[in-house]
Amino acid sequence: MMVRIDPCRYQVECKHCKMRIDLPRQSPLGRFPNLENLPKGEWPANFLCPVCERESSYFYKEILDVAQPLYPGQPPLGLLRTEYEHAQERSGERLVIYTPCTSGAPQANEIERVRKFVEEVENGKILRQDAIPFE
Repeated sequence: MMVRIDPCRYQVECKHCKMRIDLPRQSPLGRFPNLENLPKGEWPANFLCPVCERESSYFYKEILDVAQPLYPGQPPLGLLRTEYEHAQERSGERLVIYTPCTSGAPQANEIERVRKFVEEVENGKILRQDAIPFE
Protein backbone atom coordinates (compact mmCIF):
# COMPACT_ATOMS: atom_id res chain seq x y z
CA MET A 1 0.00 0.00 0.00
CA MET A 2 1.33 3.39 -1.03
CA VAL A 3 1.10 6.08 1.65
CA ARG A 4 1.27 9.75 0.69
CA ILE A 5 2.21 12.57 3.04
CA ASP A 6 0.04 15.68 3.29
CA PRO A 7 2.60 18.42 3.96
CA CYS A 8 0.05 21.08 4.92
CA ARG A 9 -2.10 19.67 7.69
CA TYR A 10 -3.15 21.98 10.48
CA GLN A 11 -4.42 20.61 13.77
CA VAL A 12 -5.21 21.46 17.36
CA GLU A 13 -4.55 19.01 20.17
CA CYS A 14 -7.11 18.34 22.90
CA LYS A 15 -5.76 19.88 26.10
CA HIS A 16 -7.19 17.00 28.13
CA CYS A 17 -6.57 13.73 26.23
CA LYS A 18 -4.17 14.90 23.45
CA MET A 19 -6.36 13.77 20.53
CA ARG A 20 -5.50 15.78 17.42
CA ILE A 21 -8.29 17.50 15.50
CA ASP A 22 -7.78 18.41 11.83
CA LEU A 23 -8.68 21.89 10.62
CA PRO A 24 -10.19 21.90 7.12
CA ARG A 25 -8.43 24.53 5.02
CA GLN A 26 -11.64 26.09 3.70
CA SER A 27 -13.29 26.44 7.12
CA PRO A 28 -13.52 29.76 9.00
CA LEU A 29 -10.58 28.41 11.01
CA GLY A 30 -8.37 27.36 8.13
CA ARG A 31 -4.94 28.57 7.23
CA PHE A 32 -3.69 29.00 3.74
CA PRO A 33 -0.41 27.40 2.68
CA ASN A 34 2.06 29.77 1.04
CA LEU A 35 0.14 32.89 2.08
CA GLU A 36 2.09 33.62 5.25
CA ASN A 37 -0.18 31.10 7.03
CA LEU A 38 -2.55 33.77 8.22
CA PRO A 39 -5.44 32.43 10.25
CA LYS A 40 -8.91 33.54 9.38
CA GLY A 41 -12.25 33.61 11.11
CA GLU A 42 -13.28 32.68 14.58
CA TRP A 43 -10.27 32.72 16.90
CA PRO A 44 -10.10 31.98 19.75
CA ALA A 45 -12.08 28.85 18.91
CA ASN A 46 -13.69 26.24 21.14
CA PHE A 47 -13.55 22.53 20.33
CA LEU A 48 -15.45 19.61 21.81
CA CYS A 49 -13.24 16.50 21.82
CA PRO A 50 -14.99 13.32 20.59
CA VAL A 51 -12.80 11.13 22.82
CA CYS A 52 -12.97 12.74 26.27
CA GLU A 53 -16.07 14.90 25.48
CA ARG A 54 -14.48 17.96 27.09
CA GLU A 55 -14.18 21.47 25.70
CA SER A 56 -10.90 23.24 25.02
CA SER A 57 -10.34 26.79 23.82
CA TYR A 58 -7.51 27.71 21.43
CA PHE A 59 -5.85 30.80 20.03
CA TYR A 60 -4.52 30.66 16.46
CA LYS A 61 -0.95 30.52 17.75
CA GLU A 62 -1.73 27.07 19.18
CA ILE A 63 -2.31 25.53 15.74
CA LEU A 64 0.03 22.64 15.01
CA ASP A 65 1.55 22.46 11.52
CA VAL A 66 2.22 18.78 10.84
CA ALA A 67 3.09 16.44 8.00
CA GLN A 68 0.43 13.74 8.15
CA PRO A 69 0.26 10.38 6.32
CA LEU A 70 -2.73 10.01 4.00
CA TYR A 71 -4.08 6.47 3.96
CA PRO A 72 -6.30 5.38 1.05
CA GLY A 73 -9.89 4.80 2.16
CA GLN A 74 -9.43 6.78 5.40
CA PRO A 75 -10.24 10.41 4.66
CA PRO A 76 -9.64 12.92 7.46
CA LEU A 77 -12.64 13.99 9.50
CA GLY A 78 -14.41 17.26 8.79
CA LEU A 79 -15.77 19.62 11.42
CA LEU A 80 -19.28 20.15 12.73
CA ARG A 81 -19.72 23.87 13.47
CA THR A 82 -22.51 24.56 15.97
CA GLU A 83 -23.86 28.01 16.83
CA TYR A 84 -25.80 28.26 20.07
CA GLU A 85 -26.94 30.70 22.72
CA HIS A 86 -27.40 30.37 26.46
CA ALA A 87 -31.03 29.68 27.38
CA GLN A 88 -31.11 31.95 30.46
CA GLU A 89 -29.32 34.94 29.00
CA ARG A 90 -31.12 37.20 26.56
CA SER A 91 -27.98 38.92 25.32
CA GLY A 92 -28.33 37.53 21.82
CA GLU A 93 -24.67 36.50 21.88
CA ARG A 94 -24.03 33.56 19.59
CA LEU A 95 -21.42 31.08 20.74
CA VAL A 96 -19.67 28.60 18.47
CA ILE A 97 -18.16 25.19 19.16
CA TYR A 98 -16.47 22.80 16.74
CA THR A 99 -16.19 19.03 16.90
CA PRO A 100 -14.82 16.48 14.42
CA CYS A 101 -17.41 14.77 12.27
CA THR A 102 -17.64 12.40 9.36
CA SER A 103 -16.72 14.37 6.27
CA GLY A 104 -19.80 15.36 4.30
CA ALA A 105 -22.60 14.58 6.74
CA PRO A 106 -22.33 14.18 10.51
CA GLN A 107 -23.53 10.92 12.04
CA ALA A 108 -26.27 10.77 14.69
CA ASN A 109 -23.75 10.16 17.51
CA GLU A 110 -21.73 13.23 16.49
CA ILE A 111 -24.82 15.44 16.51
CA GLU A 112 -25.92 13.94 19.85
CA ARG A 113 -22.49 14.64 21.42
CA VAL A 114 -22.84 18.34 20.59
CA ARG A 115 -26.51 18.51 21.60
CA LYS A 116 -25.69 16.98 24.98
CA PHE A 117 -22.85 19.45 25.57
CA VAL A 118 -24.87 22.52 24.52
CA GLU A 119 -28.03 21.61 26.42
CA GLU A 120 -26.66 19.91 29.53
CA VAL A 121 -23.26 21.53 30.10
CA GLU A 122 -23.81 25.00 28.63
CA ASN A 123 -27.57 25.20 29.29
CA GLY A 124 -27.95 26.45 25.74
CA LYS A 125 -30.07 26.18 22.65
CA ILE A 126 -28.68 25.15 19.25
CA LEU A 127 -29.36 27.76 16.56
CA ARG A 128 -27.52 26.30 13.57
CA GLN A 129 -25.21 23.44 12.59
CA ASP A 130 -23.00 23.21 9.51
CA ALA A 131 -20.75 20.35 8.44
CA ILE A 132 -17.40 21.46 6.98
CA PRO A 133 -15.78 18.67 4.94
CA PHE A 134 -12.02 18.24 4.93
CA GLU A 135 -10.58 19.29 1.57
